[in-house]
Amino acid sequence: MQRKSAIQPGWIGGLALGTATYAATGSPVLTALSMSAGPLITLLGSATVLSLSDSMGPRRATTVMPIAFALQALPHLAWGGGS
Repeated sequence: MQRKSAIQPGWIGGLALGTATYAATGSPVLTALSMSAGPLITLLGSATVLSLSDSMGPRRATTVMPIAFALQALPHLAWGGGS
């Protein structure tokens, strides 16, 4: 059995982000938060979206999700990219 070792790109990106955060702030706490933020957001988002998908019917989901994505594209909302 042959074992392949691969370094995941997300791990390298997290390490680079942690290094940049520590260089900019000098804070080990902020460095740890910046390195663990990606997996934590994925975990919380997965739990939320998966529980909503179980409670929502397919027809309602295909109506609600495009509306939610369209709202994110509008400028001047709290989560929007507009200035």
